[in-house]
Amino acid sequence: MKKAFIIAITVFTFGCNYEFKETPQANNVNSAEVANQRGTDPVSANSSDANNANKSKTEEQGGELVLNATAEDRTIECSGREVVIEDDATANTYKFTGECKKLTVKGVSNKVSVEKVGEINASGISNKVVYGEGIGGKAPKIIKTGKSTTVDSQKEAERKSEANK
Repeated sequence: MKKAFIIAITVFTFGCNYEFKETPQANNVNSAEVANQRGTDPVSANSSDANNANKSKTEEQGGELVLNATAEDRTIECSGREVVIEDDATANTYKFTGECKKLTVKGVSNKVSVEKVGEINASGISNKVVYGEGIGGKAPKIIKTGKSTTVDSQKEAERKSEANK
């Protein structure tokens, strides 16, 4: 009976000229890229796989960019979005060009620089955030609650760097 069922399915499938589409393996392809190829929202690009360690989870919904990776080094155009670097993000280096409405940095040992920003919320452990200037000539609103986490203007960061030489 089981054999007959398999044969019937096979005959039906090939008789209807059905094409099996190749599904990308999660280990080899960033699921955000797969979602973009399919024209769907990139809801979950899993960065926890060992083979995907340098991929990031990105969601661009409602002007928000969410990043979650390990040891990633990227330059990203902010384009007025809100950016969230999640709790699992570890040892990343991100440079945001342009203007970010809000920057939230969580995780551990992330180095983040941003050209222009309206608000910075830095938590987590040992994160370093450096900003160029606020939006519209105003200083950004800064909330810092992380352990060993710093938030400095570019000028302050350069002054500290010179003092440590």
